[in-house]
Amino acid sequence: MYANTVSTMMMPRCGVANITNGTNWMSSRKKKHHHRHGSFYTHYSFSNGNLKWTYGFLPGTPAKAMNPIANAFQTWASNTQFAFSQA
Repeated sequence: MYANTVSTMMMPRCGVANITNGTNWMSSRKKKHHHRHGSFYTHYSFSNGNLKWTYGFLPGTPAKAMNPIANAFQTWASNTQFAFSQA
């Protein structure tokens, strides 16, 4: 994967702060990041070139939505250097 691609993927995607349990992860110098998107959330870290994400589903997420999202992460993992696991 090209370095500029990974760099772009690491950038915040909007100007809205990513706040989890009162912590603003966008302004943090920590290397762990947390994002919440609708009915699922992701946690990821960049360490020693390993690009690993965990994801989970918020309470109330429709069961019929979980498999397509899990399949999308698997497809992405199959075509990139990223690894995903469900929390």
